[in-house]
Amino acid sequence: MKSRNGRIDLNAEDRLCDLHAHTFFCDGKDSPRDMIMAGISKGLKAIGLVCHTLLPGQEDWCIKNEDYDSFVNEVNRLKVEFAGRISVLCGVEYDIFSKNVPVSKFDYVIGAAHMIDAGDSLVSVDWKPEVTKGLCEKSFGGDWMALCRRYYEILSDVVSVADCDIIAHFDLVSKFNEKHSFFDEDDPQYAVAWRHCADKLLGTGRLFEINTGAMYRKCRTQRYPSAAIMRYLKENGAQFVYSSDAHETDAVGYGFSDAH
Repeated sequence: MKSRNGRIDLNAEDRLCDLHAHTFFCDGKDSPRDMIMAGISKGLKAIGLVCHTLLPGQEDWCIKNEDYDSFVNEVNRLKVEFAGRISVLCGVEYDIFSKNVPVSKFDYVIGAAHMIDAGDSLVSVDWKPEVTKGLCEKSFGGDWMALCRRYYEILSDVVSVADCDIIAHFDLVSKFNEKHSFFDEDDPQYAVAWRHCADKLLGTGRLFEINTGAMYRKCRTQRYPSAAIMRYLKENGAQFVYSSDAHETDAVGYGFSDAH
């Protein structure tokens, strides 16, 4: 599949490509150069460096609007420096609630939903379990299925809003739900919610991530999407890219050989 600008070939299910790695331009720990060197050391043939788009009230982990050009210029400079050793791509992780994202500057766009709109604020489902639990209690009266329905309603619009090439961590809402600690992922109501979202996104023909980030951070023992969702997506023609969602060098390419 070609990227949005038609120049980059996004190879489905290629385990030697990691298209989702963050740097210190947003909430990553390491420099673009360090992340690229980590990709080389892992034997990757391509690495995509991305930044989180700015969200209101979330400035501590998102790129600042004035830093987009610096990020793009640095990654583009490194593309030239590392040519012949590894292909370097410049991407952006576009959260659905972000505004004024300069997508034309990037080789490709990853679309994501990290937040749920709760009244006049945005609350993350990706930060801490107690934050997600508090969101459920305060905004959804403790009804986890209502929270999940809202998450998947939001995510279902990510392609129409972000015009993304790749859909990030499809079932992020379940990040802290290991062993069904918050809700039953076998509940038919949950299946209805994610299938409705999946069907809408499948119709766009965009790629989905096989994302190992939460495994590296020890939040989950399985990648996104879950086995049941992965099976449904594959049966309905989805294609995938591998993603470590790395925020430090050690995470680059993590778990790719174990992901199915």
